[in-house]
Amino acid sequence: PLYRNADTLSTAIASLQAQSFADFEVIISDDNSPDGSADLCAALIEGDRRFRLVRQATNLRYGNFGFLLRSASGEFFAWLAGDDHWAADMLSVCVEHLDREPACVLVIPEVEFVDAASGRRWKAPGTFPLHGTACQRVVRFLTGPPLDNSRMYGLMRTEPAKRCFPADGFHAYD
Repeated sequence: PLYRNADTLSTAIASLQAQSFADFEVIISDDNSPDGSADLCAALIEGDRRFRLVRQATNLRYGNFGFLLRSASGEFFAWLAGDDHWAADMLSVCVEHLDREPACVLVIPEVEFVDAASGRRWKAPGTFPLHGTACQRVVRFLTGPPLDNSRMYGLMRTEPAKRCFPADGFHAYD
């Protein structure tokens, strides 16, 4: 069968290919999808050495998040879902900030949601600056909005991320 969201997946991959910061590796982990998405990804990334497609033998469910993080070898890491896309300068802006602030572990750009049916757009409630002491920022991060998962889709330093995400699978890394 054909992947039902082929345009969305194509847009996600195209947004990575169009990044102004081009020194990155993308690992696409097909979670044993029966919908043809792996074949679509293979066609979209053909010839682009920055991309690697891994076809899983079984469906890892939420363990796919952990697989990707454990597979990362670069200084920085980010997840991108098949229905997401990035502004062309997303990586360059985030890398610039992380380079400027060595103690910073995660940069989360402003996230905008789009309703596919109506085209209505709105800002994610969780993409706002955190101010105060480290303790105050952690408390605000854990107890405040959002009621969405936008905060996990920023650019993070790989090694600290590997240390703080559990190795065992659990329901929804986000």
